Amino acid sequence: MQILTLFIQVAIFFGVWFILSGHTEPEFIASGLLTATLAIFMANWLIASKSRSFPSLVGLTMGTIKFILIYLPWLLWQILLSNLHVAKLILHPSLPVQPTIVQFEASLESEATQVLLAQSITLTPGTVTIDTSDGIFTVHCLSSTTRNGLVSADIHNKIAKIFGHPKVHEIQLIDITAEVGQA
Repeated sequence: MQILTLFIQVAIFFGVWFILSGHTEPEFIASGLLTATLAIFMANWLIASKSRSFPSLVGLTMGTIKFILIYLPWLLWQILLSNLHVAKLILHPSLPVQPTIVQFEASLESEATQVLLAQSITLTPGTVTIDTSDGIFTVHCLSSTTRNGLVSADIHNKIAKIFGHPKVHEIQLIDITAEVGQA
């Protein structure tokens, strides 16, 4: 059973590589297949060494498929919208930038989902994850719009839905910038 799931993972990874590369020459196909195989074996080895028990590869594959089909297109759309917002801020004559540093606690339980949240926030223009520790995130926001995007918990809830973690209605932000100014 494990060999079948490994084969499925390699096939999916190679399929994505093939679609993105578009090369049909034998040396490229062999290189892509070898790379996909090595990447899957290394990823499974790292996961197994981290947890000390071999995870369900079918679950890992389904999570990966959901991530690729649902989360990545949605995140790319959010990145596009944020790029447009930042461009609007820059091109506006009065440059309505309102930088703030905020903290919040995420309800995501695993370290992997917390890292994904931190990276997703940073990839979205107008926000940068400065620090994350034990589920507490410190984020720099360029404007009130990007700050409100964190409050709405869209990224958090999208990740929570895909990986089976609890959703939140909204995220309570603590404004660190105001505390620094008062000190």
